Amino acid sequence: MTRAERLANLASGATNVVEGVNQREIVVPPYTLLLQPAMRGGTRVREPQPLSAARDRVQSELTAFHAGIKRLVNPHRYPVGLERGLHERRTALVLAARGEVSEPDGP
Repeated sequence: MTRAERLANLASGATNVVEGVNQREIVVPPYTLLLQPAMRGGTRVREPQPLSAARDRVQSELTAFHAGIKRLVNPHRYPVGLERGLHERRTALVLAARGEVSEPDGP
């Protein structure tokens, strides 16, 4: 498969697309956007998801986690982080709450 075909597959939403970069292959895993608006300007932009569908989706996604992460006794760490802008906003709010800086601007 050529690089152009791989990129076309990626753009079409295909999963597990492999793209060559400097003699290395990178696997692009499937993903779902986490932030999906339900309302915009007071108008519903998508239908509500039935609870049974949400439960099934969560159960399906939990199977992707390694058992070591899911166990309750001595679980492995699951590394996560904040997007840079959110981290900076959180830091500004904490410093403002401590009185170390003036109240942060913006939302």
